[in-house]
Amino acid sequence: MSHVPFLYVNLAALVSYTFILSAFLAAKKTKENKAFIRVLAGFIFWSGGSILMRLRVYPGVDFWFYVSLLSLFCLPLLFFDFVYVFADMKGKFLKAVWTLGTCVILVLTALGLFLEPPAVWILPDGKTFFTYDMGWQIAIPSAFVCGIVISVAAIFYKLIK
Repeated sequence: MSHVPFLYVNLAALVSYTFILSAFLAAKKTKENKAFIRVLAGFIFWSGGSILMRLRVYPGVDFWFYVSLLSLFCLPLLFFDFVYVFADMKGKFLKAVWTLGTCVILVLTALGLFLEPPAVWILPDGKTFFTYDMGWQIAIPSAFVCGIVISVAAIFYKLIK
């Protein structure tokens, strides 16, 4: 376990997200609370998948890589949804666009279009590291996420105004 880089950072994040989630699960269920619980669940899957990938736990690096990556690509939509609910937005168009777009991104990600699982390297001293090979295709989900971030910023601007 000590030969996996940044494992303790990921474990601390996972424990923190789980602790916060348990507090919100015990609280009264409002629509804002439920939306935030979904955000926390996304963070738990992301960090948990990353930890299990780094530890090379069964069913393997590729499986946990995709759990982590798909969770990561869900997070912008989950955060948008939380802000949307918090701001009590009424229009459904942007929510539908970001939801449909995220579904398309997730399917294409699961098919390996944007990022392939990392190559695992184990050094003679037992240390493990991963190398990722990214092509231009990663710009597609990156641009999509930027669109969601701009939408969230616009909602915050409306709230502040």
